[in-house]
Amino acid sequence: TKVAAGEDFITADQIRYEQDKDAVIKVVKDWLTCGKKPEWKDIALLHPDVQHLWSQLQTLELRNDIVYWQYQWPDETVRYYQIVVPATLRKVVLDQVHSSPAAGHMGVNKTMDRLIQYGYWQGWRKDVEFYVTRCGLGLSILIRNAARVPVKISNGYPGTRSKN
Repeated sequence: TKVAAGEDFITADQIRYEQDKDAVIKVVKDWLTCGKKPEWKDIALLHPDVQHLWSQLQTLELRNDIVYWQYQWPDETVRYYQIVVPATLRKVVLDQVHSSPAAGHMGVNKTMDRLIQYGYWQGWRKDVEFYVTRCGLGLSILIRNAARVPVKISNGYPGTRSKN
């Protein structure tokens, strides 16, 4: 299994390894392995990310020893099985869905649309916005493309109206 797009891939072995090292995902993986959802009182003092995944446990699934989140349609049919991405791989995944040659430095919305097909973590939308808005190459492409937009010039100055 290879994940994300582009020339550099993350292998299933890398994902398993990083999920096992991730303090949050490891806890959830243990719950899924034993098949028992803990009670709130047992997780109330754990990290907020663990609590978030606990609240989403019905949409999490262990497949080939990798934790997936089921992205569902409104009728609750599964649209995508998204890998629950460990913190150590999030930048790599963002690089692949936004900056790889196949991705082409897309904007925020297109990067989100692409990421949603591959991975999930709490706060991923905010991370995509932060990442894309700080992407130097993407910004230079936007500026270059903006320079190609024709501007109507009236009275010799852009943005002014003709008196006729």
